Amino acid sequence: MKKTWKGLSFQVLAVVFFFLLPPVYSETIRDRATIHFNSIDWTIKENSIPFVEIPAVIIPGGNESFPVLSITASSAVSALYPEIEQLGAIDYSGSNVKLIELLTTLSLALKAQKIDSVLCTPERPFIAPLCTFQLQKLPIPAVVFFSRPVPVPTPIPVPAPATAPSLSLPPGLKSVSFSSKFRMQFLKNNVPSFVYLTVTAEKIEDAWKINEILFDGESYAGLAQQN
Repeated sequence: MKKTWKGLSFQVLAVVFFFLLPPVYSETIRDRATIHFNSIDWTIKENSIPFVEIPAVIIPGGNESFPVLSITASSAVSALYPEIEQLGAIDYSGSNVKLIELLTTLSLALKAQKIDSVLCTPERPFIAPLCTFQLQKLPIPAVVFFSRPVPVPTPIPVPAPATAPSLSLPPGLKSVSFSSKFRMQFLKNNVPSFVYLTVTAEKIEDAWKINEILFDGESYAGLAQQN
């Protein structure tokens, strides 16, 4: 009986002692972080300015924008055009639309090595077959470019000045035709070679027709012999 009472008294004392102990819990990393940042006195600096996007600069001749560029006095360019040796800038702005269409069609025909007689003036039916014959002596071109067409003046009985701009007609001259220089590029073992020719076109009523195709003899002969 005494042993039973002693065992019960020990259990009661253990329960009372457990409830009298101060609460104990494990501190987590989140709790430590909360305590740390709550102890900091946060302030806002008045000189801190929010980020403002820099206005983009539009480059003439394209639709790209470059935020890192800035406008300068030397950047006032009307447009950007590629430039090819002996052809100059490939700029057809201000040229007759139908004339450019004719020259573009001719460039495709040169690449295909077959000239359609409908492109040429009726008074010179030999132009198409002769040019086709000359083209077939050459390898197939990789690409064909042509320069900006310039007027070919024809003198009339009116005094004219000694000098005149190359792209405009001087007083006393009238344009009956335009000429353009073509460059055919060929590739052999990744090495480029070129053949040049000059094309003259004239306006017949509302249509433009080719009235002359002249190959540059030196560049043509060098490549025709290799082929």
